[in-house]
Amino acid sequence: MGAFDGKLFSNTLKLEEAGWDGLCIEPNPKNFEQLVNNRKCSCIKRAIATYTGELRMSDDASSSQISTTGNTWVKCDTIENIFRYNGVPKYIDYISSDIERMDAEVWETFPFHEYS
Repeated sequence: MGAFDGKLFSNTLKLEEAGWDGLCIEPNPKNFEQLVNNRKCSCIKRAIATYTGELRMSDDASSSQISTTGNTWVKCDTIENIFRYNGVPKYIDYISSDIERMDAEVWETFPFHEYS
């Protein structure tokens, strides 16, 4: 979550190079375009949120942040929906989360009873 371009500061690129298969999630349209070019795993263009819809983000060269005055609207969904729609297995080996100050709210809604 928060895969950026899939290479720079990536926590999962080396795992993918060693045979890992997973899901990279990135809402920023510019970063997502680079992500799908840089990675072999499934890539999802969504922001992780506590609701389904859209949210506004500020966008600069190094990060995207939720912002009421941001210049970019992106689609968002809950982590539960994204996992369900993309067939994420019920047993998860590794999660890397960089969702720009939304971690606490998102993880409070995570269905821990369904995933281990």
